[in-house]
Amino acid sequence: MQEKRIIKSKKLPEGFQFISQAVNFGNLVFVSGQGPQGLSGDVRKQTIDTLEQIELILEEAGTSMKNILKVTVYLSDMKNYNAMNEEYSKFFPKNPPARTCVQASSPFGFKGQLVEIDAIAAIL
Repeated sequence: MQEKRIIKSKKLPEGFQFISQAVNFGNLVFVSGQGPQGLSGDVRKQTIDTLEQIELILEEAGTSMKNILKVTVYLSDMKNYNAMNEEYSKFFPKNPPARTCVQASSPFGFKGQLVEIDAIAAIL
């Protein structure tokens, strides 16, 4: 019987005790919503920081960005869509994953969080 395995990158600071950075089950990795470590900067900087965190988590799980199957991007304001997309596309130059992008509020929005991203990846 397969069991879920909790993934935690030692390269990232401790998060909330009640949220795993990611969970591996079978050959899938489910990455929790990640936001930028520093809540300053524009959506470009925050998108890069967030995707780099996802990259570290996936490396810890034994996979990579190229194996991401599905992404959900949450923006605090859709006016940031084009700027976010420009940075996002640099991480997925070929064969991008399926993606949904929605406007949503964040518990850290009042501190300046502009983007949050979660992902599902395969371990191949």
